[in-house]
Amino acid sequence: MMKKAILLLALLTSVSFSFAQSELNLAQCEEIALENNRQIKAAGYKTYAARQTSLGMKGNFFPEFKFSATGLYSTTNESLKIEGGNLPVLAPSATSPTGMAPTGEFAYFPGLSIDFKMRELFNSGVTLEQPIYAGGKISAAYRLSKLGVEIAQQNERLTKTEVIVSTDNAYANAVKAAELEKVAVKYHDALQELYRNIESALRNGMATRNDLLKVQVKLNDAQLKLMKARNAIRLARINLCHTIGLPLDSNIVVSSAWPEVAVPSDILMDISARPEYDMLDMQVKAASEEVKIQRANQLPQIGVVANYGYTYGAKINDQRLFNSTGSNVMVTLSVPIFHFGKYSHELKSAKYKEEQLREERQYRNELMYLEATRAANNLAEAQLECQVAEKSLEQAAENMRISGKSYELGEETLGDYLESQVLWQQAWQEKVESQYKLYIAFVEYKRASGNFVVEREL
Repeated sequence: MMKKAILLLALLTSVSFSFAQSELNLAQCEEIALENNRQIKAAGYKTYAARQTSLGMKGNFFPEFKFSATGLYSTTNESLKIEGGNLPVLAPSATSPTGMAPTGEFAYFPGLSIDFKMRELFNSGVTLEQPIYAGGKISAAYRLSKLGVEIAQQNERLTKTEVIVSTDNAYANAVKAAELEKVAVKYHDALQELYRNIESALRNGMATRNDLLKVQVKLNDAQLKLMKARNAIRLARINLCHTIGLPLDSNIVVSSAWPEVAVPSDILMDISARPEYDMLDMQVKAASEEVKIQRANQLPQIGVVANYGYTYGAKINDQRLFNSTGSNVMVTLSVPIFHFGKYSHELKSAKYKEEQLREERQYRNELMYLEATRAANNLAEAQLECQVAEKSLEQAAENMRISGKSYELGEETLGDYLESQVLWQQAWQEKVESQYKLYIAFVEYKRASGNFVVEREL
């Protein structure tokens, strides 16, 4: 990891200071996006939080120790007095119903006085609490927390996939903008050359002023298109910087080559490989664990509580009443008897929630399969469209070449030649657009069909 961090730092340094001299390829853009994107960072923190929650739930299986201390000061004073006097002396007697009879003698009782003072009272101790049986609630809650970790991991994987898809789209858009600029430059240069030729022919009396104006109109339009193409490059660069997490004013340069498109011979659609599929399945399992938790609320719960503490305080006749340590153990049993339907309704609600998620899982799985099928169709259509655009460009280029020769020989008008140039420019633009659509369709197919694997640690 340290070596990888150093390499990434070097890459980012080169991105910041040397974009004008170097190019960024698609793999580098994806790597920068994965490291810089804030959504990925947020998803990672969510995974860390879920793991800590799961570890916390695991602690419920073990005893819990608590230390508590209580201090009290009170001015309460109480007294108890018993008057003295002569008390009869009793002796065993067989004839008495009680077995005792007065002897006729008396014993003197001097009386009793008891003074009770609260004053300071202090108690402290350590308590141990250990659940023995909770109806399976603790185990179900722990399994639920582990599912939460797995869902968070799949969400992180989904976020990374979405970031890569966005990066690929932004990168392809930058390449398209650069390609369209080439088209605009070539078209502009061709019209400029034609304008110079017509201007020269006009001076020699071989062309009319109208011919020159026709070319001038096309040239003005070409200049406007060239400006739009260069503005599109600037916007595409800014969008790519935003997507991969670089400053928007970074002077980045992307590779002019289109990313490789490897269209599979057999269309594979394994939606079970998509993170959304796993997340739906885990949500149903989580709902099942929630049902077990609600069911546990209606079952007996048994626990053990042990305490060891020290008590100090209170006086009786100025003698300290409490000044000792002691321990005790207690077993608790709680059995729900009647709760006005509270727990039973909560259990039914959890069961309905589970069934709802099952239905939603089936519905969303069907949507994902439909989405994958549509993406496969779009990919096949985009591939054919790209092939047709390639042939159309070849034909338009040949048509323009022949039209140029015919115009030089006087067999075609200038308007026909200009029209052939327009058709050639449009065919080139359509080729660029078809290449862009093919790559976007390929990326979408990989995402929708479950073939988009993010090789990253979660």
